[in-house]
Amino acid sequence: MSKKNTEVKEVVGNEVVPATVKTVEVSTERVLSAEEKTILEDANKYGITPSDKMSIDQILFEFERVPFQAFADGDKYKDDLHIRLNGRNVVIQRGITVYIPRCVRNIIDKSQKQRASANQKMAEYMRAYSNNENKLSY
Repeated sequence: MSKKNTEVKEVVGNEVVPATVKTVEVSTERVLSAEEKTILEDANKYGITPSDKMSIDQILFEFERVPFQAFADGDKYKDDLHIRLNGRNVVIQRGITVYIPRCVRNIIDKSQKQRASANQKMAEYMRAYSNNENKLSY
């Protein structure tokens, strides 16, 4: 609750004069649904609480559960996917659809983009090496 001061004028005789200042209580607290409370509790487990840096709406968006299925091939990509967020581990089983917080999904997406970028750069270096390999022979 916050207090809001409102100046009121009143008529006294033929003059308009300031009246006494009245204090009005204004509620600024948001009423959360059960689902929103659960999401905020999940965020709190990761050490995320509403603050100047992150509002309740941002937290609700980032920790909303979204579907995700990690690729599984039974060979190189057969082990569970391990993600770490603010010191807490998230283990995702490959090959099945699970619901994870959006911020965890963002970490996975960024990791995959970085891996693709690194693979592309390695391929460029391999091509450059192959093209210059005969120049390196003694």
